[in-house]
This record gives sequence, structure tokens and C-alpha cells, in this order.
Amino acid sequence: MLGLPEYEDIPPFGGSYPYFRWFMAGPTQLHLLPQEYLERAYYKDLSLLTYKRHIAMAVEDYEPCRRRLEEHGIPYCQDPNSAIGLKQLFCQDPDGNGLEFMIPESFEEATRKAFEQYGKRGRNSQLKELGAAE
Repeated sequence: MLGLPEYEDIPPFGGSYPYFRWFMAGPTQLHLLPQEYLERAYYKDLSLLTYKRHIAMAVEDYEPCRRRLEEHGIPYCQDPNSAIGLKQLFCQDPDGNGLEFMIPESFEEATRKAFEQYGKRGRNSQLKELGAAE
């Protein structure tokens, strides 16, 4: 579905084999293993994936991905953070995992705008506000 070439010659890595899937994206690898015991969460409002569990992948242009999702009838959310200029596309795989395709060039400007809007707070100060810091 992602259009990534799949690496077929996978050695038997224990219990997940032969269901283990291994994809290549240049020098980057994406390993998918089944986890039947995980609770699956599917969202009607896919913009929720901006702050839910997901993996992000940098792409030069998400239009080819958007077209493939449409061709396969897979719901997606495009540019939920457009107010700060972030160019993103979110969807979920069949197991409910969130996938983000992001144009990295939009990230720097979006980060600057977010700091202007919300203030420059590091992760530790945010965790303290939530009562989660050590």
C-alpha cells in the first residue's frame, strides 16, 4: 500500500515469522510485526492522530500517497496543522497504527510559529505541568 519495496529474504526471527514484513525505503527499513494482544484504536476524526500514537515519515511530496489512499478507499486527514503551516497527511493502517507523511521543509516554519503562539517550553516543563516529571 505504501509503495515501498518489500524485502523478501527474511530469516526466521522467532515467533512472528512468517508474518513479519520488512520494507525498504532507501537506507531506511520499516519492520511490521503482528501484535494480536494490542488494543486497536480506530478514529473517525483522523486529526486526532496528530497527538496520538503514530509514526512519522518524511516525504518530498505527499500527493502520490494521497492518490493511493483515495484509490484504495482509505480515509485520511490532510494538513490538520495548516494554521501553523505544517504539511501533513495522516491515515491508519489495518491494525489501527497511525501513519503520518510529513513534508520536512514545512516543519521549521511550523515550529517557529508554534513557539510564537504557545511559547517556547521544553518537554520537561510540559511534563512538570502535567505532574509527570520526576
